Amino acid sequence: MTYDAPLDIAAHLIKTHQYAQAESAIISLIQNNHGASNAWQLLAHLSVHLNKHSQGLFAAWQANSLAESVEMQSVFAHCLSRVAITAHDAQLQSAVARAVAETWGPPAELAEQACKLLKHDPLIQPYLNVATDKPLTETEIQALNDHALLNPLLQSAPICDLALERFLTRVRKTLLLNPALAERAAQLTASLAQQCFINEYIYPVSAEENTARHALTPAETLLIEACYQPLYQSAAAASWQNTAKPDNDPLQAVFTQQITEPQEEAKLAAAMPAFTPINDQVSQAVQAMYEESPYPRWVRIPKHSSPQPLNDFLSNAFPLSGFTPLDTPAPLQVLIAGGGTGQHPIHTARRFTDTQIQVIDLSRHSLAYAQRKTRALGLNNLQFAQADILQIGQLNQRFDLIESVGVLHHMASPWAGWEALLSRLKPNGLMKLGFYSQIARQDINQLRNFIKAQGFANDPDAIRACRQHLIEHSQAQHVEDIFLMRDFYSTSACRDLLFHVQEHQMTLPEISTFLQDHGLRFIGFETDAQTLIRYRQAFPDDPAATNLANWHQYEQQHPKTFISMYQFWVQKTA
Repeated sequence: MTYDAPLDIAAHLIKTHQYAQAESAIISLIQNNHGASNAWQLLAHLSVHLNKHSQGLFAAWQANSLAESVEMQSVFAHCLSRVAITAHDAQLQSAVARAVAETWGPPAELAEQACKLLKHDPLIQPYLNVATDKPLTETEIQALNDHALLNPLLQSAPICDLALERFLTRVRKTLLLNPALAERAAQLTASLAQQCFINEYIYPVSAEENTARHALTPAETLLIEACYQPLYQSAAAASWQNTAKPDNDPLQAVFTQQITEPQEEAKLAAAMPAFTPINDQVSQAVQAMYEESPYPRWVRIPKHSSPQPLNDFLSNAFPLSGFTPLDTPAPLQVLIAGGGTGQHPIHTARRFTDTQIQVIDLSRHSLAYAQRKTRALGLNNLQFAQADILQIGQLNQRFDLIESVGVLHHMASPWAGWEALLSRLKPNGLMKLGFYSQIARQDINQLRNFIKAQGFANDPDAIRACRQHLIEHSQAQHVEDIFLMRDFYSTSACRDLLFHVQEHQMTLPEISTFLQDHGLRFIGFETDAQTLIRYRQAFPDDPAATNLANWHQYEQQHPKTFISMYQFWVQKTA
């Protein structure tokens, strides 16, 4: 066999599973500067396969530097989420700043690693000690104003770290007590205002801060006030809108976020069509919760490489599952039942080719948020309507694919909701579902019982007060694990996590029984590669990883496996 180029030899070695030889060959090519861009790309992909994520991170960065591509940016983000960050690294911090600003990967995952970098930053690290009460100097505030990583991070996703939350609360207070400094550090103040809006003003406010807020003059108000409440609640915002301003005014981004976009959402919500009535009492209670607290309040979505047909995706993701490929004509008819604020339906729209997607949800305000985001992204294959899943039989349409993740367990009867969706699924149709695990959420249940015993209500002020109580008494209440959960770091997410008006939790035997009773074939879990490796080591007789009895045993031994949710695919067999 002959090869046209040395790179082909490396690719052949990979194809024949000769990974060590392939790695050596690629590194040699790079050292000799032969086909450098393609060689770096090949090394990045091989490093991911070999779990050499530090090497993959560097290779993806080099490849993207030579020839920018969404593919290499995605590999960089993937590797970044899997490397240990234990010290200050100015070069990596610069690279991550660009990845955050340009959304190379899921913002929450990028933010998690960016936070680790910030905690080792020499400018920030001295202020992270809980016992320290050292005030920030003007020089330090100006340095934060110009910080290449901090500012885009504040604008992109909730900061899910207690130490950094305390630091940012201190920065906010410093700016409030020094309005002239806040004006000189306008970019920092604006970025912090955007962060506070994203996390729905979860940070505690001291009595001293409340006094200082009321002492502000109108000229000093807007940016600082936007750090404490949204501008749509400020009477001074209207006058600012009518004044001339430079295009790069940091307040412009805050104004767009906190006035223009909410106004657009209000118009969209008022015009949102309704497919069904909402008569069920539990559905009405859940609707009221999400009308008040649309969740999640996301800002950006990662860049996406080329979408693929659903059949190809399932064949690659679950090669041993034995699913029956769909043979329906394009476009694929898709229902997203419980689309929320749009992350899920937009992800599906960008994940699969030739789709027409109907999105339903109880909450008009959540759907309006989703519709605004969809328009901003230029997507034209999604339609939105208010509807109750229990009434979905009124919809005169059947679907090739129905997705409902994190939704059915908030109904009076998840099983009744699932059955209602099945009535709209075509023969051989596919479903992607997500349910809370009873085993994985035992600690959350204990914490909920504690909150209930303490008498905390579920309105935003009470949620903030409860959250501060948990932070201040963490050792006494043994709640440290909750601080590791991203949902703890914004008001609506915390409400969804700890104060939901309706929640069921499922077990795999219950799900297995439902599948058997309703003619559904289990295709597989969407889970991480390491979990699948450990499962197959424990159950080598189930290479397809589709035996739910085995998975139940595995979960009992590893109770945090599905701490987020069971997320899985099934197919209707008739």
